[in-house]
Amino acid sequence: MASEVARVFCLDVGQGDATVIVGPQRGSAIIVDARRPEPVLEVLRKHRVTRVPVALLTHDDDDHIAGFANVLTEFLDGMGGRVGIVAYDMARLEASGAFVRQLALIKELCWPQGPTGPPAFQLSSPTTNDRYLVATLRRNRFATLVYPSRTEVDFLARLGAHGGARGRRRRPRSRPNEASAILVLEWAGQRMLLGADLGALGWTVLSRNMKEGLRADVFRFPHHGGRFVQTKLDGHTISQAELLRIVNPSTVIISVGTSNRHSHPDPGTVRAICSRKGTRILCTQATALCVGDQCGPSAPNSEAIQCAGTVVVTLGGAMSPRIAPSRSAHARVIDAFRRPACRTRA
Repeated sequence: MASEVARVFCLDVGQGDATVIVGPQRGSAIIVDARRPEPVLEVLRKHRVTRVPVALLTHDDDDHIAGFANVLTEFLDGMGGRVGIVAYDMARLEASGAFVRQLALIKELCWPQGPTGPPAFQLSSPTTNDRYLVATLRRNRFATLVYPSRTEVDFLARLGAHGGARGRRRRPRSRPNEASAILVLEWAGQRMLLGADLGALGWTVLSRNMKEGLRADVFRFPHHGGRFVQTKLDGHTISQAELLRIVNPSTVIISVGTSNRHSHPDPGTVRAICSRKGTRILCTQATALCVGDQCGPSAPNSEAIQCAGTVVVTLGGAMSPRIAPSRSAHARVIDAFRRPACRTRA
């Protein structure tokens, strides 16, 4: 039975991502990444989730994957839940030594009776060529996988290396971000886009192939609001501002940790968002951009400083998506900050 609403929990997990999409089918949820397992499991328990049709790893960064296997273990063994598909880029992850333990745990959970026994769930690659995964998302009726072609991403990267696409050359080891799998969620005529860590090369591919399909009311901004290495092709440049113009969101969410070592979010990203009149920006945690030196890595108070915290987006049940925390609740928090950049308007 379907509910009137779908709720998207953009969890406060510090520097990293973890998203749980509860509904619209009762007792069902989709998991997208899991930096820490506890917040994910808390949502699953609270909403009495018994089925996870899709658990998706968007790409192989540790701040997206670190708690993923623990979530699966507890959900399957501790909570007696059922999982349909675990989707991750098998070729790339298996080539990375950093994720050997994660892969071993996932495969052990998949074949609890050994490789000759029946699998507990399907393993899938998160590409639009995977018919089983695409069909499962279609049955869920509101989630669509969007995946930039790696061939096209590599082509643009080669153009950049030879001067055809202007901008800083991407090192090969940084390019996995450029093929992050992202989800478009649509329910009751309302849309949300989960941007994972997709960079300018990937967005260039998507904007050329499905520009109108990227429109969304709510945008989980990619790569924790980090700086774009701008890509120019045929006179067209993808920047933070251009990406926001394409998506045209009314609310932007940035998942970020207080004392992260990457200087996320980038001031240019925040300025680009805040220059759009009427567009809300919600960061899960506050950073030096708003609170100053007190959240620097060498400062005495380097613990997490909550800003919006976990953001809950409710699709359906109203004329537009409902966002928690509310404008007034969020304003009370940022009013106490030294220089709340998210209050600036051009």
